[in-house]
Amino acid sequence: MLTTFLRFVGCLLLGGATFVQVVAQDPAQAPVPVQEIYQGHWDLPVPVQTVRTEALSGSTHAVSGPLDYVRLRNLQIDALIRGGGRYGQADLKRITSSVEALERAAAGSLEAHLARYHLEFPSASAFEHADAVRKLDPDHPGVLAPALSAALYRSDQGAIRRAANSFREKGNVAPALWKLAEDVIRCTGRASIVFTTGEMGVYPLVASAARPDDLLVVDARLLDDRSYRERIWSLAGAAGKVGGSGPAFAHALARASNRPVHLALGLDPSWFTYRAMDLHLTGLTYTIGAQGPEVAVLLERWQQMHRTAEAGPLSWNYLLLGSVLVEHYRRLEDEAITARLTMELRDLARQLGAEPSLIRAGVLLH
Repeated sequence: MLTTFLRFVGCLLLGGATFVQVVAQDPAQAPVPVQEIYQGHWDLPVPVQTVRTEALSGSTHAVSGPLDYVRLRNLQIDALIRGGGRYGQADLKRITSSVEALERAAAGSLEAHLARYHLEFPSASAFEHADAVRKLDPDHPGVLAPALSAALYRSDQGAIRRAANSFREKGNVAPALWKLAEDVIRCTGRASIVFTTGEMGVYPLVASAARPDDLLVVDARLLDDRSYRERIWSLAGAAGKVGGSGPAFAHALARASNRPVHLALGLDPSWFTYRAMDLHLTGLTYTIGAQGPEVAVLLERWQQMHRTAEAGPLSWNYLLLGSVLVEHYRRLEDEAITARLTMELRDLARQLGAEPSLIRAGVLLH
């Protein structure tokens, strides 16, 4: 269905999700309290100059405890957003230096373990520090995401349920991410496997699932770990040899398991160019192999979705489905549906600053 058009618009819109805004603030200000990415910190609203001059300048003698951890954590978030989820080489060197300084000044502290966890994630060694934080203070807000991630890594269903409940109740998650997660689940159905990534994509989706053993959420960031792939393979009831990492693993799992396999649109664009002809749009995911839903079902899902513009870069993912629907009904010369969809899509695109992109793609005609 409109394969060439869909690939073109999909690459354009998925690429748009990498744009962020940096808001520099007065270096003299005290560090802003930590706001995690899933709490709405996706536009870098941190005192960038303060963080860079104090935490990165080599003045590591000043790193001593909780206040400096706040600066350091904001720095880590800054670097991850700018690096698309990964530390750049220069950032990694500087952050490592600051983490080591914090560990020297406050060895064994909760802040030191948190800083090391966030530095080493997604390596398996990170989860030892998540465990240490939980033992020191199980109610500390900084432990919520690490505890959930550790449970996911170990595929411990009981721990996932407990950590998901705590995350849902205490995580102060940006409300729009709950809406987005609900819309993703709307597109998958029961007993599905969903590959997703990032704090915004993984944690709200896991915490929104009625039962973690019903919707199997796979964190793509962990797939380089063979033991994690083996556990996912087993949970999926897959037969045969465990597949390799990345999108190849997802496609191998789809062939070896009877459960539907979905790729959330927040994944890196390379996931959607790998064996692209095997992918079928379901709304906010692609399904692998199995035929996708009819256009009428996609239209119904579009109408039921929250279509929130408040989910940061992930809100761009709604534009793909809207674009496909507009093009489809325009080709059918159904003026009434096309006009309504165009108005809805344009309104969302304007809120996201994406209207020029849709005009360039030919989705919006002016």
